[in-house]
Amino acid sequence: MLSKLPAVLLIIIGLLLCFFLPFPFIGSSWAFIFLAFVLGEWLATRKINRALGELLAATDRFLKEGSSLPRSSDPQVDRLTCMIQSLGDRLQSTTEDLAASRQELELLLSSIGDCVLLVGKTKRILLASRASGELLGWERERLLGQNLFRVVRSSELRNRMTQVEETGEEQALEFQVADRCLKGQITPITGGQYLIMLADCTDKERLEQVRRDFASNVSHELRTPLTSIQGFVDTLLDGAWQDQEACPHFLRVIKRETARLYRLVEDLLDLSRLETRRLERPIVPVDLGKIARRVLELVSKKAEDKGLELRSAIPEDFPLVMGDKDLLHQVLLNLSDNAISYTEAGFVELRATVAGEKAKIEVRDSGSGISPEDKERIFERFYRVDKARSRHAGGTGLGLAIARHAVERMGGTIGLESELGRGTTFWIELPVTQS
Repeated sequence: MLSKLPAVLLIIIGLLLCFFLPFPFIGSSWAFIFLAFVLGEWLATRKINRALGELLAATDRFLKEGSSLPRSSDPQVDRLTCMIQSLGDRLQSTTEDLAASRQELELLLSSIGDCVLLVGKTKRILLASRASGELLGWERERLLGQNLFRVVRSSELRNRMTQVEETGEEQALEFQVADRCLKGQITPITGGQYLIMLADCTDKERLEQVRRDFASNVSHELRTPLTSIQGFVDTLLDGAWQDQEACPHFLRVIKRETARLYRLVEDLLDLSRLETRRLERPIVPVDLGKIARRVLELVSKKAEDKGLELRSAIPEDFPLVMGDKDLLHQVLLNLSDNAISYTEAGFVELRATVAGEKAKIEVRDSGSGISPEDKERIFERFYRVDKARSRHAGGTGLGLAIARHAVERMGGTIGLESELGRGTTFWIELPVTQS
């Protein structure tokens, strides 16, 4: 169709016709018909240009505001309008889906408690979980766009990343950053990107070390009395039972070591119940003065044998404290017994004062005191300031650990003040009842 040709091309064709046709035909109907075609083409082109201009303006509004495109009377322009409208709708739907997916990913990352990093080809961090900032010591917003190796300075991470790039396979990861132990993995994903997941296993490693130490300590504590018992039993079986002087001595040693084993097992069971919360008891008002008097009665003979003065400075009208009478009795008995064991001369005193809503209970002694290094670990299981002396006194090394857990179970706090050569004061703070 001539209407599809540009007007300039028609004019050129018309001029060529005029040039080659005989002169009499110039004014004929052919010239008139040609001019009519040129005029029609110009009008058609103008109409199409106007429709295209309106379509461009509508498309611009559609891209900015999302409004619908108007239909055109020209079939071809209208078809183009429909195609642009369909393409725009699909693009908008894709954009909304991407935004929703990104929002879901952000919510997922914010809820993950571990460090999750999405790293691009250039090793730039594209996405990071909320926990990543806390774990790596950066603000989460500042992590985005940073180079991975600038954020995590670890040769192990570099080596593992190189292995992932070369093999295309997932690699496990474990390294130290400052005083933290990090474990995780690097997973290659599509587009040359990498997903790095890290978890802080510092506490887990510490607990695992505590477990290993605990197993080792328990084995050692059990082996010592068992070895003694076995040795004396073998001696008796070899004929020493007929020795009227040695036999009673051997039996007394066996009895002492058996009692020590019994105390150790009992302490281990108590500690296990406290740590695993299997010892659930209600916290109720208890009479501290009554408990303290019963404790002093139990340890009075031991203090008398060592020539120590046993004192109580708890008023008769001391208010009730919130706790558990059995646990509080066990704590005060452990602390008082320890004080007597480690005091060679002077006194052991129980005292209590009230400050605000708290009762402060103290077990004081005039012993040799505890060094600053030992104070840091004194409440650890099986930790002894003087191991030989503690075993000779029959201690299991679990008394203070049990005391700490028991006080915490009652909602209180425990601590100590000590100076070498000037004695030790263990203190407990518990809530008092509101009268």
